Amino acid sequence: MDFLGDQDLERDKLIESFRREASMMSQIVHPHIPRAAYLEEKKMNLVCIKCGKTFLGKRTCPDCQHPSDSMYYKPHPLRTRHYILMNYIEGETLEQKMELQGKPFSESLVLQWMKEITSALKALHEAGLMHRDIKPGNIMIENQTHK
Repeated sequence: MDFLGDQDLERDKLIESFRREASMMSQIVHPHIPRAAYLEEKKMNLVCIKCGKTFLGKRTCPDCQHPSDSMYYKPHPLRTRHYILMNYIEGETLEQKMELQGKPFSESLVLQWMKEITSALKALHEAGLMHRDIKPGNIMIENQTHK
């Protein structure tokens, strides 16, 4: 018999929060925020029709040795993966640019980047989202536009 413990409830809350955040992000249209979409990849278990045993990827049931042609698939909730897909940005992180530059950037370039970053953050906040890890390694600068 399976039962939901505290960890399962906490996991369910995290998954729902992740889905909600991905859904909200998918609705934001801003020139400095990549488009986003939510994807859920369900991992499946085999279930033996004869004895009801759930198992992974074997040709026969480990309990009753029943062949897999009389099995059905059932999603495994703890093996489901959740993703937020985002546009690919060809470029470097601000952290990488700082390491390569080796000296301070021009004031005008820093001001341009700050305007773009704060504009993107404002759009996130207006949509009810908050970026929880703002740092140079999480800010992408496109190769073509340097934005």
